[in-house]
Amino acid sequence: MATHAHTATSVCRILIGVVVLWGAISLPVLGSCADDGDLARVTLRGLQGVYVLLEDVQPEMARAGLTTQQLQQFPEVDKTS
Repeated sequence: MATHAHTATSVCRILIGVVVLWGAISLPVLGSCADDGDLARVTLRGLQGVYVLLEDVQPEMARAGLTTQQLQQFPEVDKTS
């Protein structure tokens, strides 16, 4: 009887580990999706402005020719509607 309880506990731990691993792998991918739908636009309505933080350009972006200076000089978009 004790062996069966030990095996069930081990299986539960393995399943929990798999679920946590799956979440750690898939959630960052889901969070990186941009939304430009009507609902997203409605939730932004009324904002006076936004703050944009520019961090260092990632190496693969730098190899493609993108620089931090180019991003800083990107024209501001003023859509007040």
